[in-house]
Amino acid sequence: MLESLGSVAQAAVAVIFAGSAVAKLREPSAAVDALSTLRLPAHLRSQGMRALVLLELILAALLLTRAGPSAIVPAILSLILFTAFLVYLARSAPGTSCGCLGDVGSGEHVPGIVRNALLIALLIFAWFRGADHSWLTIAIGTQIAVLILVVTEGSAILRGFHTLARERPSPYQLRR
Repeated sequence: MLESLGSVAQAAVAVIFAGSAVAKLREPSAAVDALSTLRLPAHLRSQGMRALVLLELILAALLLTRAGPSAIVPAILSLILFTAFLVYLARSAPGTSCGCLGDVGSGEHVPGIVRNALLIALLIFAWFRGADHSWLTIAIGTQIAVLILVVTEGSAILRGFHTLARERPSPYQLRR
């Protein structure tokens, strides 16, 4: 039973890595713009984005096919680096989207930091619980990944709508 929970945790993280890679492939401009904050030349930004996509796909494949440190350690280290980049963006370019999930980002970095902390916690849990890979655990992991994304990214999107509503007057207000 505990091995199944470890597999679910790994699958949840793998689904988020794969989804993030696909989102960057579909809409690369947000990730390239985020990399511009590092003051890299334009050709290195696009190559860096492609390298991130490849890394995320490799990590997703490892997490779905292997158990233990050979899959979990590289994923944790990558998430730590991604989180450090989010902290850097929050301090140096607060309104810039990280491009983590393509163009979905709101430019608010706290939800991404929380998401990454949850993913690291899931991977640590998986490390200590082991894993047995089956389609059922991957399906449940996918549901957990969606739940994490809805909670972390949905809160940022709703805050963005709330901010927008405060900045723009209602069309129903009387004009003076």
